[in-house]
Amino acid sequence: MIQTRIFFLILPVLMLSACLSSPSPMGVPDSPFGYGRAGTIETPPQPVPVGAQTYPPMTTGAQEQVIDPFNQTPPQQQAQTPQEVKVALLLPLTGQHQAVGQALLQSAQLALFDMEAGHITLLPKDTKGTATGASIAAQQAVDEGASLMIGPLFSQAVSGAGSVAQRNNIPLIGFSTDRNVAGFGRYIMGVLPEEQAARMADFAATKGWRRVLIVTSGDVYGDMTAAAFRNRALSRGVSDIQTATVQDVQAMTALPHQAVFMPLSGPALSAAVQVVRSKAPQAVLLGTGLWDDKSVQSNRMMNGAVYAAPPPRLRQNFESKYRQLYGDTPPRIASIAYDATALAVVLSGRQIQNATTSSTMFSGQAITNPSGYSGIDGIFRFRPDGTAQRGLAVLTIRGGRAVVSEAAPSSFSGRF
Repeated sequence: MIQTRIFFLILPVLMLSACLSSPSPMGVPDSPFGYGRAGTIETPPQPVPVGAQTYPPMTTGAQEQVIDPFNQTPPQQQAQTPQEVKVALLLPLTGQHQAVGQALLQSAQLALFDMEAGHITLLPKDTKGTATGASIAAQQAVDEGASLMIGPLFSQAVSGAGSVAQRNNIPLIGFSTDRNVAGFGRYIMGVLPEEQAARMADFAATKGWRRVLIVTSGDVYGDMTAAAFRNRALSRGVSDIQTATVQDVQAMTALPHQAVFMPLSGPALSAAVQVVRSKAPQAVLLGTGLWDDKSVQSNRMMNGAVYAAPPPRLRQNFESKYRQLYGDTPPRIASIAYDATALAVVLSGRQIQNATTSSTMFSGQAITNPSGYSGIDGIFRFRPDGTAQRGLAVLTIRGGRAVVSEAAPSSFSGRF
């Protein structure tokens, strides 16, 4: 495999023919939210036992402010000459999802360029979108001296590559939302559905709503997000919560609810919205990051709907720069690849500043810094179990676009 360094200014021009032809909607295999209308890139998430600590609030006790990659001194400007750091990028560069993989690679290269990380060498490896391919790619990365693995995209691939990474004591930061593949040196960057549901429950509680209907598609994802919403809402004083499937709602004669939480997308969302709007026009529609999709926001019946997702401002800047450089709009998950690469740069830069050994550069202690990091998709930090905790904004759909109605937190100190 060709090693890709930061000196890639001409490379984007050569790659334009391989870029995505159009932005993919949420739900196809480019979603950082996991489960969508065209299927899922994840293995079905497992139901979370009631009372399990799956979406704790932001906690106090951070010893320093959130680390902002763009307020760090570029490594090459520091007094100590940085050593070369090899970072593997495990992506589906061939096969059904190669267009998404190509976009993720370009996003990672853009992060290196923005951060002037000349000491980082990317090692792109093709997972072919499979667990076996990811295992082979990970072993190639080990053989070439990688200190960190970023990716893969699919949860099965994360599992395949993770086994190789664990045997060789190399941390892996994947793009999955499947908590089942996290842990033991594997970290996942995806936005967990439970966190989005909890954020919406908090929003409902602050609005004083007491009668809330949860509408799901009746699958594992729906059950999990419904349980997360219910548990948090009950703890916040939302006393009257009813759960129904899309079919159940169609049979109801009245919906006297103040809000309706619908972790749905695609045809299921369209059907549910039409019924709810006709039977409860006064109810506020609540959703998850699956609604962070132009096709959802352009639906007139979604006007006024509210959902939880990472703050959009920095991502919009990233997308604008990506379009200028590569001539196309990146898939939604591209910002995750950018942030993961930026995190690698930050961790290697802090190693240089603190004059620690290369073996501690990407240690679990470093990656799980409780202060967290600030990225394109807002602040995030990794829990000890390998899942990412994020500061989510509340967005409202107005006139075919999403606007921020409640800002995301700027640090992990205190609750939100």
